[in-house]
Amino acid sequence: MKTRKCISITTWALAAFLLVLRSGQAAENTEKLYERIQILGEDALYGVFDPSLEYNADGSLGWMLYSSLTGPPKKYTYGRFFNPKFIHTHLAQTLDNGKNWIYVTRINTSYEDKLSVKGYLLTGVWWHEVPTIVYDPKDSGKEWKMFWHRYFAIPEPYYRFPAPSNHTLMRVYEYMWIAYKYGATPEELSTSKEIVLFGAGPNPHKPYEAKYNLNTFHPSLKDMKAYSEPGSLYANGKIYLSLSAIPKENIKQSRLILLSSGDHGKTWSYSGTLLDHADAIRLGVKTFTGSSLVEENGRYFLFVSPVDFYGNHMGTFVLEFDDLNNGSNTTSCTVKDNVGNEIATPVERTFNADY
Repeated sequence: MKTRKCISITTWALAAFLLVLRSGQAAENTEKLYERIQILGEDALYGVFDPSLEYNADGSLGWMLYSSLTGPPKKYTYGRFFNPKFIHTHLAQTLDNGKNWIYVTRINTSYEDKLSVKGYLLTGVWWHEVPTIVYDPKDSGKEWKMFWHRYFAIPEPYYRFPAPSNHTLMRVYEYMWIAYKYGATPEELSTSKEIVLFGAGPNPHKPYEAKYNLNTFHPSLKDMKAYSEPGSLYANGKIYLSLSAIPKENIKQSRLILLSSGDHGKTWSYSGTLLDHADAIRLGVKTFTGSSLVEENGRYFLFVSPVDFYGNHMGTFVLEFDDLNNGSNTTSCTVKDNVGNEIATPVERTFNADY
């Protein structure tokens, strides 16, 4: 397995609203590097997050999946963040290379439900987060595919499983998985059947059953309690999927992994660990999350957000693959800034590296 050569850590990042980078401006003035994207027809009360972009074969039409946060006109605080009541997945399109975006349809609907866990009847909401969309040109009638993290959440003020009083949100790991849909067009994803694709150990519980238990894919994954933050890419006749692997207890087991499928998503295999806890510590952060896989002019990149020891997302690392087919690791990877100086920590405090 070859290592990945590193290019610059960008000081650019994605904030709580969607941002687009303006080219040709000085990196030292980050306030002027971005402009807010307005999605015509989008009415999310608490904003839009987690964008994933893909274009059709000739690049004339672009699509964006994203999380739409809404709920009552009151923000339930969780530290310095807030909890919406609903997190839906929405679809938007652009006809001018991202200058303007238009809301198209809702792909996944967040809704209230009741579930029994360990003898407790829990009232909460199904959330659909961090979607990623990918175009698979050789899978006729199933060219457009999406992956996302679906789980049962209990945001305040709902009755919740016993927890410390300062907790205002509980994610129920017993009902959590990586979901999958496909269709001939992005719009068809709104009516496509959801597949419960990847689970972790015994999760999710009945009546749900994952097609794959990812904990069995590699010994390093045997103690994971969940997987999240998928990033996707079609290249070399394969679909690649990056995922954050979340351990039950020991943070040292956390890692970012790469999966691949050579048969249009019918079967999957483990391709390797992209980043692990040792990489995070070496770079002065706690862990990595919010990954995306990106191709530009035949070069393949990993975008990933480092998280500090206070839980802050610290901008975006951009790393280039030497060989995507063979997976990669970062044991000998040196991270440099955009003028070639080796650095230990990024400088921005923002959100994920979704792309």
